[in-house]
Amino acid sequence: MAKVSANNFSYGEMSKKLYGRVDLDIYSKSAATVENFFPMLQGGLQRRPGTKETTSLSDKTRIIPYVYSVNSSYLILLSQKKLQIYKDGNLISEIATDYDESDLFEIQYTQNWDTLFLAHRSYRPMTLTHVGIDSFAFGYLEVTADRDHTGLFESVNDYPGCVSFHANKLWLASTNLEPYALWISEPMVVGERISFEMFDVISDTTKEIMDAPWPDGWEDDNTLIYEEVEIETETITEGNALKLTVGTASNDRIEWMCPSSYMVIGTASSEWVIPSTITAQSYSISKISGYGSAAIKAILGNEEILYIQSDGKRLRSYSYSSYYSTSNSLDLTYSCDHILEPGVLEWDWRRVPEPMGFFVLSDGTMAVLSYNKTYEQQAWSLITIDGAIESVCVLDGPTGQEVYITTLRNGIRRLEQFDSSVKYDLADTEKVNFTSKLITNPYESRTSLGEIKSGWKVMVKLLNEGSFKAGFLESSLETSLTDELGNYVLELYNPLTSNLQLQIESIEDEDLTILAILTDLEV
Repeated sequence: MAKVSANNFSYGEMSKKLYGRVDLDIYSKSAATVENFFPMLQGGLQRRPGTKETTSLSDKTRIIPYVYSVNSSYLILLSQKKLQIYKDGNLISEIATDYDESDLFEIQYTQNWDTLFLAHRSYRPMTLTHVGIDSFAFGYLEVTADRDHTGLFESVNDYPGCVSFHANKLWLASTNLEPYALWISEPMVVGERISFEMFDVISDTTKEIMDAPWPDGWEDDNTLIYEEVEIETETITEGNALKLTVGTASNDRIEWMCPSSYMVIGTASSEWVIPSTITAQSYSISKISGYGSAAIKAILGNEEILYIQSDGKRLRSYSYSSYYSTSNSLDLTYSCDHILEPGVLEWDWRRVPEPMGFFVLSDGTMAVLSYNKTYEQQAWSLITIDGAIESVCVLDGPTGQEVYITTLRNGIRRLEQFDSSVKYDLADTEKVNFTSKLITNPYESRTSLGEIKSGWKVMVKLLNEGSFKAGFLESSLETSLTDELGNYVLELYNPLTSNLQLQIESIEDEDLTILAILTDLEV
């Protein structure tokens, strides 16, 4: 007898390109298919929660978060020429906008205390400000500028496509006219307009000789030929605003800005770092890598900056160690390079209860990454529904962070919320079932001498009691209750193929949390 165990799914779904790498830890810590499961930090797989409908939608809608305080968080819904604000599932405000539906997912945003800033290269930058209990003001971003930059960000082709907030300054970047330029404001002062004055004007007076003819008596009193003249001097101070240009060889445009202890800039072909200590008198920008980025907002997840690579099909992480003065940009889709293949439309990050990224894909599915370097977890899975997922948003609340999605099911659009207390999608309305499915990596059924193993005994260890379907791939699935210890045993003899894969599926609303799979092989 030989035993093969899989008691750790910390890499989630794995690429078929790694089927030949049974020597890697990844192989024993992953599976061929992980669908509608959430990988757990402890290594198991838990059936994803169902959803509850929050409201119906008339148009394709993008959702973004607005958090004023722990007890006051809002969902911002952007659709065709319309902005809606929801709180606790209730519509509290509806505002007209200029945004076309086709441009919604190119909008980038950042929030500083009570103000949300929205940027898009085809629209003048906007602000949404909390002005009272469940009350908001929406309007153009109003800034002050020096005399050389009047009307900044107010003209077509002068609208920034990227926005961020860092070191008490507003950062804007990448207009159509200057796609590789960025503007850093003066330090912001509460109650005052944001200033992009790049120099101070200092006025002084001096005396200069007047043009002739001079007044009578000037021969005896030379002061009569002088007049006071006011002069102005432009002076750059540390507190002034600043404009920088990313000096790439191809002058490619800036796609995102993401702050941490420094500001990281992603362009179409490379990545750059700007120190937090930057001032108008002391500034620098350094290239750190050359992978290139898609025009999708990057996010600080845990201690790393995560961004979508230029083809929209890879997720990379950037981290910097000041102790070793080194940096790296790892491909987090290395072990599962097919998961983002349809292309990422947008994504968001959840901090609690466990770090997890949610990636809306162009085919209507949603990839999930459970990621924690400390516990060596980098687990991918896929969420599917009976329709298409169109947008995702993670919103802070009094009890943690909630995940919302907008969906299109049978021609009907909805705003839905994942809820761990329900076992179906649309549990409070239509009660739509979904199936969680696990397919293991292939088990090699031949010995080193080429003999076929004649017997298989598979034990599945569960966290909870319940029933599910199980069997080997391309064979019928059996339905069985687990034993009193939460174990399920499947036996198969005389396999007809050299590589076998175990398939496990959930049944309707049954709980299903898989902790481990142990396989006994008999030659």
